Amino acid sequence: MTYRFIADVVVVVHAAFIMFVAVGGLVAWRWPRTLWLHVPAVGWGLGIVTVGYECPLTPLEKWFRRWGGEEPYGGGFVDRYLEDVIYPDTYTPLLRAVAATLIAVGWAGSFVRLRHARRSSLGADPGPTPPYDVRPSTPGRRRRGVVSAGRASAERRRPGSRRLRA
Repeated sequence: MTYRFIADVVVVVHAAFIMFVAVGGLVAWRWPRTLWLHVPAVGWGLGIVTVGYECPLTPLEKWFRRWGGEEPYGGGFVDRYLEDVIYPDTYTPLLRAVAATLIAVGWAGSFVRLRHARRSSLGADPGPTPPYDVRPSTPGRRRRGVVSAGRASAERRRPGSRRLRA
């Protein structure tokens, strides 16, 4: 029973890894440090697709299935759980192209964000500054001459109200 549960956990980890390979570049838009995990993951996935070697998670899952009293399946993880289960086998080239597009878009967006962050940290002009302080205001404490973002938006809604200048 325990071995079967561990084999199921390996299946979930394997599926999560495949999803990370496909959309990890998009995840890096939100968490840029994950890009350094995504690059080797894509290299590994590309090697599996082009060279054809087996992912070590597949034999690990089969080993736990064997020790749990089940007969291990033939073929690989994708053959067993994805092709002809989630999608028809004929869509494999299309889904590989979609994954490659997601990876390329994710990396391009990450590159643009990294480049923009580097420019602004090097003292380049980051662009126009907002006319108000965007930091959240502290309740009960006001600084003279500075309007918080929340207060500025409230003032914009009231016609005829004066706006404080920074």
